[in-house]
Amino acid sequence: MTQLKAKTTFRLVADVLALFFVGWLVFGAKPWVGGLASLGDGENPDLDHYMATGLYYGAVFGAVISVIALLAAPLLAKPISDLDDSRPSYPKSMTRFVIGVAAVVIAITAAKNFTRLNQSLWDDEEKAMRMFIVGKVYQSSKTGEWKFKETKWIDTFFNYRLPNNHILFSAAAKLSHSGYDPLDDAPDHLYFSEWRLRLPSFLAGLGTIAALGWLLTILGFQRAAVFAMPLLAMHPWFLRYLVEARGYALVMFFTVLAMVAIVRALQSGKWRWWLAFSALQFCMLYTYPVALHIALMMNICGALVILFSRRLADNRVAMLGKLVSAGLLMSVVLVFLMAPAIPQLQAYIAEDRDLQTIDATLTVDSISMFFTGTTWHVWDQSNPLAHGLKSTADDHAILFALCVIVLIASLIAGAVRLILKRSIAWIIIPVSLLPPAFFIIQSHLQQTAFYPWYIISTITIVPALIALGLDYIARPLGAGRFGSIIALTSLIVGLAAFNYVTKDQRKVICNNPIEPKRDSFILYRDNVVNPFHPAISDILTIGFHQENNTYDPRMFRLNDVDNQDEIFKVIAEADRTGKPLFVDFAQENYARLHFQQIFAVLDDPSQFKLIAELSGLGQQNTRKVMRYVGNKNATKNTQP
Repeated sequence: MTQLKAKTTFRLVADVLALFFVGWLVFGAKPWVGGLASLGDGENPDLDHYMATGLYYGAVFGAVISVIALLAAPLLAKPISDLDDSRPSYPKSMTRFVIGVAAVVIAITAAKNFTRLNQSLWDDEEKAMRMFIVGKVYQSSKTGEWKFKETKWIDTFFNYRLPNNHILFSAAAKLSHSGYDPLDDAPDHLYFSEWRLRLPSFLAGLGTIAALGWLLTILGFQRAAVFAMPLLAMHPWFLRYLVEARGYALVMFFTVLAMVAIVRALQSGKWRWWLAFSALQFCMLYTYPVALHIALMMNICGALVILFSRRLADNRVAMLGKLVSAGLLMSVVLVFLMAPAIPQLQAYIAEDRDLQTIDATLTVDSISMFFTGTTWHVWDQSNPLAHGLKSTADDHAILFALCVIVLIASLIAGAVRLILKRSIAWIIIPVSLLPPAFFIIQSHLQQTAFYPWYIISTITIVPALIALGLDYIARPLGAGRFGSIIALTSLIVGLAAFNYVTKDQRKVICNNPIEPKRDSFILYRDNVVNPFHPAISDILTIGFHQENNTYDPRMFRLNDVDNQDEIFKVIAEADRTGKPLFVDFAQENYARLHFQQIFAVLDDPSQFKLIAELSGLGQQNTRKVMRYVGNKNATKNTQP
């Protein structure tokens, strides 16, 4: 694309956007007619109200920015003169080798993890599935009939009553799930498919491996890319989100690709890379708005490179114009589409809820998870799946210390290598490390809700720095007679050190679901799982805290603290019909604070007995299944 065409294209895009937003303001719904401003006192808003208000004001913002961009086009789209592409070149044989390594690592990672696609959904996954992707099973209040309500695309894109809606992921998951029939009448048929929901994350995670190799290659570190890709595939936190039905794997993928795009844009100055950077920022933020810290840091670092690079001295204005243009094109579309989410998010935050606020322990554990995928502390001494690095350090102090020294030295050497290289390679350090640090500091100062996975988006820097450092340290060792063997050995030692530090948590992640909801469900419904099959009513079930109502929508939900005595009605029905009765719940310690009346019944051994306690990978994820034994006639049909 020539510079003239680039300027014409920018003006055309600005024209189209301006016309679209002005058209929306004229012909679209108005806030004072169908929006929040039209509601009377005491009226609750629905999704249409949020959309009418959000899209209108989003269009106002879009129209203003589009017009400004159009007027500023001569400055924003100035031509670039005499700028040679500074991308490093490599022998074709080496490039083919790196591509081959990427293919092997991706194939092995896929083969070892594809069975995890069918693991049980955990709480956040299933909430997103019901509200934004697939739909829910419910009982008609008029007829008592059980029905399936499919989620509409409008909910996928604009329902933000729960921030679990990672919109771009939800849309991709809805597409991948579209070939599944929720109303099949087979007794072993669930109304949703776990693997279809997780497929977008799985593909994005595998793509992140290749994207990391690509990023290091264009930065001039092709040999380090060979080691960074398997290191990423070993990172326990990466493996967890590789198969989680939420948007974190997509954010990792788009984040690395956005770094590729801005690096190539700064190297070449070509408009197509700035457009790619704009599109990838949009994808990153439309999936997960918390990634705004990362987008801001990318733009700040890009501006610093343009302002202080001697190579770009003759093209500073033109390059800054392209950076600003990329941000404008991304922001007007993003703000328009996300504007309906803002009042919904405000309403969610205003609700009284228990939130995890950051403290010293959580800070240490979050940093430990970022670098190793493992908490430092053992988060639950009674849970056999709970693991912390401190336990490994206590059990094998010398070996652990040696491995940590190797890894810390590699991380430092990798960072030094990036800083000393005479290129723009340094930018991946602040882009990857400062946003998580800022997020932790901000959460601490404001005492806002914080969960460690909020900082997962840039964990690819960890294998990148370790690989860069190992390769950097190994280079001087490759000079002697046996240099190649010694250098290769040092690299293998580094890989082995990372493997040792992460292997226990990796084993836990790969062999256990986050929350064993389906595992608890099949303890009492092993023959019939279809909520629409007539035989589903042969067994009675109760859920009252962290209830398993996605896998078992036909259960009696007693989650209202004021109606705990409803348990006696269900018990009476079990006594009357002779049907087996089971209780399925999680987060027992917290539940006991609120459901004392229910636990007074469950703790009576003449009434209920424990069938199984299934450990999860979080304190709130361990589930218990109990069986009613008060009626002896109910035991004859019991499966477990």
